[in-house]
Amino acid sequence: MLVIKALRFRNMFAFADKVQEIDLSADVLTQLEGKNGAGKSSIHLILEELLFNKNSKGLKKDEISNFNTDSKGYWGQVDFNVGNDEYQLTVERKSTAKIVLLKNAKDISSHKSLDTYKELHKIIKLDHASFVKLVNQSMISSLDFLTATDAKRKSFLIGMLGLEEYVEYEVEFKETLSDIKAELATTKALEDSLLRRSKSIKVPEYEELRALPETPDFDGMRNDVAELNVKIKQSSDNNRRVNDVLRANSIYEKHMENPVVRVDFEDGAGLMLIKDCVSEYERDYTEAKTLFTVVSNEVKQLQDVKTSCHACGTKLDTSKSQSLLRKKLEEKRARHTEALSIHTKLQEYRVDLDSLLADKLAADGYDKWVIKTNGFLAATDFNITRADLTDVELERGRLKQIQTDLISKTKLVDASNEENNRIREANASITVLEQLRTDVKMELSEVVKNKHKLERSYKVYEILVKSFGSKGLVAYKIESQIKQLEKEINRYLSSITKGRFQLHFNLQDSKLAIDIKNSEQTVSVKSLSSGELNNVNTATLLAIRAMMTKVNKVSLNVLFLDEVVAVLDEESKERLVELLLEERNLNTFLVLHGYSHPLVTKLTVSKEKGMSYINYGE
Repeated sequence: MLVIKALRFRNMFAFADKVQEIDLSADVLTQLEGKNGAGKSSIHLILEELLFNKNSKGLKKDEISNFNTDSKGYWGQVDFNVGNDEYQLTVERKSTAKIVLLKNAKDISSHKSLDTYKELHKIIKLDHASFVKLVNQSMISSLDFLTATDAKRKSFLIGMLGLEEYVEYEVEFKETLSDIKAELATTKALEDSLLRRSKSIKVPEYEELRALPETPDFDGMRNDVAELNVKIKQSSDNNRRVNDVLRANSIYEKHMENPVVRVDFEDGAGLMLIKDCVSEYERDYTEAKTLFTVVSNEVKQLQDVKTSCHACGTKLDTSKSQSLLRKKLEEKRARHTEALSIHTKLQEYRVDLDSLLADKLAADGYDKWVIKTNGFLAATDFNITRADLTDVELERGRLKQIQTDLISKTKLVDASNEENNRIREANASITVLEQLRTDVKMELSEVVKNKHKLERSYKVYEILVKSFGSKGLVAYKIESQIKQLEKEINRYLSSITKGRFQLHFNLQDSKLAIDIKNSEQTVSVKSLSSGELNNVNTATLLAIRAMMTKVNKVSLNVLFLDEVVAVLDEESKERLVELLLEERNLNTFLVLHGYSHPLVTKLTVSKEKGMSYINYGE
């Protein structure tokens, strides 16, 4: 059994920055008194925060510290027993948290706070949600159970009986079933696609290769072509040489038809001498002409000399110029005579020179004719005749015939090979189609196997969904526990109402209906008065807690009842207090205004200047 013995804290919620202590296991029933807002309803939140590092209101850490004090953070301590072992949890939270867990005065804390909390929850064997359901019951939550819809009431029982795991399994199995259904639809669509594809693959028959024609001796034919090309070239070269000789013979014969008479020229020295004389007389003649010209110019100048003054007409003395003119005229005649004499000699030598040059030219012409004749003669061969020419056209005809035959036979062989290549390509395509069809069939086989596997899985998960659904194990579990809950409720209800009221559950599919009998007459929850409803509700709450303790296999000593009996009449409150006092294994803290019982311990929560304090017996 988990026994929470003591709770100490400071600076949490509205409580002062001074250690407040509550003995949670001292009395069977304790009444919490205090004004609204003093902090009575915060005590169970403090217990939650210390034991589970969170609270059912979802308040953050900075919202837990009392903002009316100068202190930052808070401190709390819980003493509890599990079996024969004593534990103490201390939590101090400022900027960081310090968590200390003692077992029989020995520190068993971990280095990390989170790990310490994990160890704590293993010890107390409770999670936060279950702890809240077992420890705290308020007016609001209690009324929900009786006035909620049948479906929500059943949902509450699922949580109370710890059957959430079954619901989670149902959701998980439904999701898996949905996934399998989707995958199955995809697989069937793929199967249909593969079937259509398999049918669409048409594989034609293989073709036989064509028989090739007898392969000609292409190498021999090519050798013949090569030999003929060599022979034709040799013949062409021979004919060209023969024709060149025949042309040379013809040219020589025509050349010899007009022979040149032989002329010998041996007076080369005389020719050179006459050339020198001609050159010398040409120079003398040029010089004589030049002197004659000079004298002629002087004579002309003297002849132009004026004999009178052009201004006054006076005759001038021209005797000296006339004397000089007579001399120059004589010199001019002499120069003219000399030039004529030289010119005559020059002409005589030129005649001789022309005669010698003509003889020399004739002799040179004969020499050139002889040289040309010898040149023509060198190219002649009068032993060669036209009979030495080869019939090249015959050889070319034979070459053309072989080449035509070679091309024709090559085309025939190439056409046969091309056809066989086409057949091979077609057969290769057929092989590919066959392989494709085989692959499609293999893939189809795997898809069909997978489909059958999915269909089997679908049936299994259909069964699982039904098994864990509202009509399956959950309904069985609720039905098996509902009578026990009904019995517990009626036990408490009988004590509170002196046997006047009885409650019966009616489980139908996903709904849990409630029938209430008032002195053997069945009535609805809505028809109950406020006091009657709270009698039924209080009995239900106590029974639910007892059931939760059994179902969760955790016996917990602390219970907070927050305003759950506020609307009960005095007699009903008395019976409830007597009933709670009989729960010896339960330490109940009853939050109630305007009521006091002499046998109930009082614990007052007072508030002064924004600070709350715990006081016993006040």
